[in-house]
Amino acid sequence: MSNLGCHPSRLFIIRSCLAAAFLVFSANLGFISFFSGASRILSQYGLSKGSLHTVDDAVRQSASDPEAHYARSVVLLDTDQYADAVKELETAVTLRPEDYYLWMELGRASEDAGDLTSAESAFRQSVRLAPYYAQPRWLLGNLMLRNGEQDKGFAELRLATNSDEKLFPALTDLAWSFYDGDVRSTIEATEPQTNAATLELAEFFINHGKRDGVDLLRASAGLPQANIELLVARLLQRKDFVSAFEVWLLVHPPQTPGGTTIADGSFEQADLATGLGFSWRISPEVSTLGRRLEVGTAQSGSRCLKFQFKGISDPNADLVFQYVVVEPGVKYRLRFAARGKELVTASLPLVAILDATNAALLIAQSEAVPRGSSGWQEYSVDFETSATQEAIRIIVRRQQCSSKPCPIFGETWFDSFVLEKREKR
Repeated sequence: MSNLGCHPSRLFIIRSCLAAAFLVFSANLGFISFFSGASRILSQYGLSKGSLHTVDDAVRQSASDPEAHYARSVVLLDTDQYADAVKELETAVTLRPEDYYLWMELGRASEDAGDLTSAESAFRQSVRLAPYYAQPRWLLGNLMLRNGEQDKGFAELRLATNSDEKLFPALTDLAWSFYDGDVRSTIEATEPQTNAATLELAEFFINHGKRDGVDLLRASAGLPQANIELLVARLLQRKDFVSAFEVWLLVHPPQTPGGTTIADGSFEQADLATGLGFSWRISPEVSTLGRRLEVGTAQSGSRCLKFQFKGISDPNADLVFQYVVVEPGVKYRLRFAARGKELVTASLPLVAILDATNAALLIAQSEAVPRGSSGWQEYSVDFETSATQEAIRIIVRRQQCSSKPCPIFGETWFDSFVLEKREKR
């Protein structure tokens, strides 16, 4: 089991930078004698070059300076001289016993030297001196796990993540690996305490193909809807439509039993400005296209969706669309209503059904809304999902147009979308 750190040979640059900053900070704490100042200059230079000879000179210049001994330990560790590095750090903590960082580095060096008992003792002293710092507890927790004290080890790791929430993903990875992908043990080991941690863990499970992530969200009261919808957006971006829909339903319960009807098919709750997830969503605004929810002219309910065309617009643009989760290998019928007023164009509006994962794969499309003016007409489109299909995208768009530009004038309304499952193959 690895800890947050690395082997000393890979840690040299990190430790050197930390050591240099440590020395500069210490140099400002008070009066420093000429020899002590020279020692620290040599220490910094020796660290930057990895020169054992230079840090030896630093120790000789000021044997009572803990930073010089610390600098020498870093160079010794980089050359795998663990026992000597431990001795230097033991000297450093003797000279400055209340410094948590020196104790933490002594723990690391002792662990590298194979003395796990001394390493644990040093880490505990570091934690005692800095109980609210994350890194000492993280290192102690990792060491305890390797020593077979898993309950105590994870307790320390959780305290570390309480101090630094950025460590929670690493804790999740560690617990998942330690317990060989067991969900219950991973939850018990991580014990998420915040909304952010709960969402992080739930998404981790979902990404690993575990529906337990949705169960975890369902059991967690008080999670902000905005955070749930952000998770849905990330899952949709990865084209995990089934998981995204399960999470979406936590804050947007289905309007009809079975969940096969399109969400808000009559545009009674739609907000085209903020459409997210599995609600109606609009494409980027086009200056020549007006879209609005209109009251009083609906085919069903109180509202419907109106488009007003005023000239040039991209015939390939999605006027409005919605993702819908479907079952593989099932026959469906999409029904909706539409009407037009003074429509003039070579590319009339229609409804298309596309594969959600492949925007170029057209599954079926309706007849176009007729030119001129017409009252409400009902349309239906029959289609069949493939053996692997999990989601579709229902789009209001225009017919393909051979001429450029391809203007359109007039108005059209859409309403009463319903998706019905007919039968399996």
